[in-house]
Amino acid sequence: MAGVRLCTRQMKNDSREWLLTSACGSFAMGALARLPRRKYHGLWISRRVRAQGPEHILLDVLEHATLRQQRRALANYDFGGAAGMDARSLISKCETHDTPRGSVTWTYELSPEEFLTRILTLKDSDALCIQYKWNGTAPLSLELAPLFTLRDVHALSMENLALDGTMSGSRFSPYLDYPTIRVQTEPPQPVIQTGRWY
Repeated sequence: MAGVRLCTRQMKNDSREWLLTSACGSFAMGALARLPRRKYHGLWISRRVRAQGPEHILLDVLEHATLRQQRRALANYDFGGAAGMDARSLISKCETHDTPRGSVTWTYELSPEEFLTRILTLKDSDALCIQYKWNGTAPLSLELAPLFTLRDVHALSMENLALDGTMSGSRFSPYLDYPTIRVQTEPPQPVIQTGRWY
């Protein structure tokens, strides 16, 4: 699919979806406007975590960019007490790329510069890669908050006090019988643990 130009009026009603798969059967899927419309939407659904079936690992990543002393949300959700859906108006384009691995790229207009978020699966690995590109010249800082779901792909979840989100370096093991999850940035960046439930 070529680049799809999006506008504010289309955000709430656009039902088109994208899908990325890996060689090990894991996948990522969602709506072009980055609004999760189904419980199956997510950036990382793994087939290697549990023998019983696919596991929904990561819904999305909340992204905040600070530019010229102004902090703006690039991707957020309306959790009732949050900022709402205003960040979606910053998306100007969504593109899917038919490369061997496949990828999806969102372009945000931080007038007059552009900021890009690219999602791609790693073909021979049960992992997800998210790339960020800033096309401006002014300094920009980026704050990322991954939304881990850690649930059966067919189920829904709520606050789970049995989950252990304690990070050990770049890794954490949410449950005793659960594989270790690694979160890595290049170059390395500090990780602040909030343990917030949405």
